[in-house]
Amino acid sequence: MTWPHFCGNEPGGVAIVHGEAGVGKTRLVAELTELAGHTGGLTAIGTTPTIGCPPYWPWAELGSALLRGLGGVPDGEPFTTALAPLLPTLIQPGAPGPPDFEQARLTEGLLDLLTYAAAQAPVLAVLEDMHVCDEASAVVLARACRRMQCFPVLLVWTRRDSPVPPALADAEHEARHCAALLADIDLTPLADRDIAEIARNGGVFDDNAISTVVASADGNALLATEAARAIARGDTALAEGLRSTVRAARTHLSAASRTLCEVMAVAGRALSIDEARRRVGPSDDAELDAAFESASDAGLLQIADGAIDFRHALVRDAYYADLAQLQRIRLHAAAARDLDENGEPELAGEAARHLLSAGDRDGAAHLLVRAASHAMSLGALSRAEELLTESSGLQPSNIEIVLELAGIAAHRGMADLAQSRFERAVTALDTADDRVGMATAHIRWAEWNTGPLCRPVVARRSVSMALDVLDTAGVSALRLRLQAQAFLAIRRGRFDEVADAGRAAAAIARSTGRVDLMYGALLNAAAGLASTGAYHEALLLLDEIGTIPGGALPVAIEADVQLSRAC
Repeated sequence: MTWPHFCGNEPGGVAIVHGEAGVGKTRLVAELTELAGHTGGLTAIGTTPTIGCPPYWPWAELGSALLRGLGGVPDGEPFTTALAPLLPTLIQPGAPGPPDFEQARLTEGLLDLLTYAAAQAPVLAVLEDMHVCDEASAVVLARACRRMQCFPVLLVWTRRDSPVPPALADAEHEARHCAALLADIDLTPLADRDIAEIARNGGVFDDNAISTVVASADGNALLATEAARAIARGDTALAEGLRSTVRAARTHLSAASRTLCEVMAVAGRALSIDEARRRVGPSDDAELDAAFESASDAGLLQIADGAIDFRHALVRDAYYADLAQLQRIRLHAAAARDLDENGEPELAGEAARHLLSAGDRDGAAHLLVRAASHAMSLGALSRAEELLTESSGLQPSNIEIVLELAGIAAHRGMADLAQSRFERAVTALDTADDRVGMATAHIRWAEWNTGPLCRPVVARRSVSMALDVLDTAGVSALRLRLQAQAFLAIRRGRFDEVADAGRAAAAIARSTGRVDLMYGALLNAAAGLASTGAYHEALLLLDEIGTIPGGALPVAIEADVQLSRAC
């Protein structure tokens, strides 16, 4: 199967390119991308970062590239609303919906975007380095295997031979099972004659020097290229392989170029020019330009898709290995500060990895919780669980993290695990004599039992317990009381009480900036009014929901509002 096949709008499929690091996977898909672009195809690439990978990251990059290729975000397409949480810089997001709803919504939105793009031109979509992808990205991949067979789309992903994450293995099994797999390309080490040709292309012509390149490369195209570069510029110390050639290249750099390479090595991924400028801190653009050109001439850095990066991950690893330990710590701490001050929420996990490398466990734990919250907002429950579990390991006495883990288990339908985590949290809060914390925990437990666990009796008992805790402690906690009282009133049929409590809770939520809590409060108030026959007043409250600041209503809330109107 060749790319021209897809140019005739033939059915699509998927291909896997795998092999060890440096064997030529990226080079192969780059040549395919160039061919597709020259023959009228729409191309898009997404790369999986090796540090703090957020949910759906390779798909987010691919989706952004597709939208750029299409000339921007199309008007009136349903998938644009679905993708808003994933592409907030391109599409204005509204408030998030329930976590178990968001994952399905994002998955379908991404596949609908591919389908829309394929209606404009044949599409080549490439996902790089999927051996380090998150579970949510692999789930989308599995769904794409079936969907792309109906459209002129060639979906290619690259990975190393190991490790292969279980979710990615499942996606590849799905590709074979549904006959979507068009090619499984295993790139093996090159023969000696091919390595010798790489050496000659790199400017090495002496037979002894070519033999040295062949011996040091061991069939690896990247190592052959770097060895040839080193010999061509007069550096012949190749005994330590790539690390030695990178060290030799470094001796030719200016001080500013070394600083840039050090920042890039610690970053662990490509940086935009603005990001690199912030972290390096040159006095002007000319200084950054000169630093980059020097590193580029030395064969270390390149510009790829408008961003600065090392020529290969192995080159980055080799440069990083030569950094002094204290220098690494300072650079990791600086990278974390930059991400915390300038980064988007999805980069909290990356900042946490930098803080861990800098030895700041408490700071890393805080950022991991933020990363988990972002994963939850995208419906990536497994990833949120991983992040919270790691955070809990760093701060075992942090009960809020345990309670968040109970919520994750509830949304995943794991009732027994959710129960044990909830009980552990409540026991710890009781020991600490934190009555407000206990009441809050019981109300959240009621919400999870009303929603994903669907156990109304447990929910009602938990809310009653929250009120008992507040009464016994003599604590006012007005917002909690209103929330609990509205919950109990609607389940006891006291709908006039529901309306009053709902309106009061909505007012408190608005005054504290918690617009996310206003939706449920006003919906409950409207339901209470309607149940007493006050239909006009109920409709006015439903109208008020549409005026809540924060962009478009979540689809689930919009559906509730419209259903309430219909009733």
